[in-house]
Amino acid sequence: MATFYPAALEAMGFRDVIQKGDLSAKFTSITVYEARGIELSDGFVEVRQSKVAGAEYKIALSKTVNLGCLSLAGTEMTESEPEWLEQFKASGPFVLVLICLAELVECKSGRMRQKLDGIILTYDSFPHVREELQKLEDRVLPPVISALTLALNDSEIFVILRKLTCETTGWTLDGVDVPPI
Repeated sequence: MATFYPAALEAMGFRDVIQKGDLSAKFTSITVYEARGIELSDGFVEVRQSKVAGAEYKIALSKTVNLGCLSLAGTEMTESEPEWLEQFKASGPFVLVLICLAELVECKSGRMRQKLDGIILTYDSFPHVREELQKLEDRVLPPVISALTLALNDSEIFVILRKLTCETTGWTLDGVDVPPI
């Protein structure tokens, strides 16, 4: 990972997180799969919530990635779904799995910058979040995807779930976005 000198970070508008407790956030990951072999009607989305391997998760089956993400997390995956589809060479429908760290994560060091639209950008502020989410995903995703694959397949339908991407994000208790950098 590239690191920047303090002067460069300051020039980009980042300031030190001066006090412990300046910034706390709840972090999630959304893993997106293309569900090949099934068709859904326009506007279709179904969301379920459950628990596996000691962790809660939400799952959405949706005609479009943005509709699924909106139903799970209250926000769209992308500003331009046609460009996103082209980038990932996908056409849908989609399965999205949302996993959330159970605890609020407090920033203890690093830098932050709040953009005009309210989003808080961080630099080296939550280094352990991706690792913690990865461990949780490693526990939750295999049994969830295996069970879903079995449920969707039958003697006449062959469904393949192709992993496309996994996005992580966070938000403060006030609802301000905090994407981990």
